[in-house]
Amino acid sequence: MSNIPPPPGAPGYQPSSPLPSHSGHYHVQIPGMHGQAFTYEQLSAMAVQGVLKPESLVQGVGEPYWSPASAVPGVFSEKSYIAAMLLAWFLGVFGVDRFYLGYTGLGLAKLFTLGGFGIWAFIDFVLIALRKVPDRQGKPLS
Repeated sequence: MSNIPPPPGAPGYQPSSPLPSHSGHYHVQIPGMHGQAFTYEQLSAMAVQGVLKPESLVQGVGEPYWSPASAVPGVFSEKSYIAAMLLAWFLGVFGVDRFYLGYTGLGLAKLFTLGGFGIWAFIDFVLIALRKVPDRQGKPLS
């Protein structure tokens, strides 16, 4: 019998265990980086630099399946990009987007100035849309 696992949906398919956190090495499916193994710290740095996206595929060395990079615990923020976008669009003048991302001081400032009279709220919406605003810990939004 072959050691190749069955594809998803096939009889006998068993989902692989979650990717290990903060240990091991990972392969990434990014052009020009095939065949290289990266540490958790390198994955985190690539995410902060924008090289590694949440939807980029990664594989733990020795794991049979590829998973989205957002499945590696701690590389990307627990905060959702979509939620931040919606909060910035609908409630940005009240600073709710900044509260959500963990920036309490900036959220209060936006609340008391009504989003800098709407100008600051619009700028924050654009920055979040361009993925330029990380969460409080500096991790990119997932």
